[in-house]
Amino acid sequence: MVENLMGNVVGIEIVWFIIEMLLWYLLAQFISGWWVFGWFIVAAVIGIVLLKKGMTSLKPMATQMQGMGMLNPAMRPPENKITHAVALSVAGLLLLIPGVLSDIIGLLALLPPVQKKATELGKAYAMKNQDKLMQRMASRMGGLGGMSGINPNMMGGFNGM
Repeated sequence: MVENLMGNVVGIEIVWFIIEMLLWYLLAQFISGWWVFGWFIVAAVIGIVLLKKGMTSLKPMATQMQGMGMLNPAMRPPENKITHAVALSVAGLLLLIPGVLSDIIGLLALLPPVQKKATELGKAYAMKNQDKLMQRMASRMGGLGGMSGINPNMMGGFNGM
């Protein structure tokens, strides 16, 4: 299973690289190669700034989760702030990768409608795979202390425990 997944990931990376190089070459033929090179430098600098800004926003949540195992609901930031911080980080990372396609996808990640759709997809995935996610969280927290067979929804989620 893992080998199959890794093979698929490597295959996708190779195809992505070929598409990026082809787009880079075609764009350099259409406009000057120096303009393309300059574009990648500017995109990398913008990517670094966005990545730092996104990670700065996410760092307090990560620190809280390391200390307590999960986010305190009273101290949890609004969902749109979390989504925006993750989008900034993803966009920054994609802008750091030299390539036309990755830059376009990185810029699309900054658009609010794209962020909203990604949030909806993430929620749908979490609801569909709720049992798997709860088991994964419980195993990371060292089990639920004999309560692993109890449905967390019966008690209002983890807040009621």
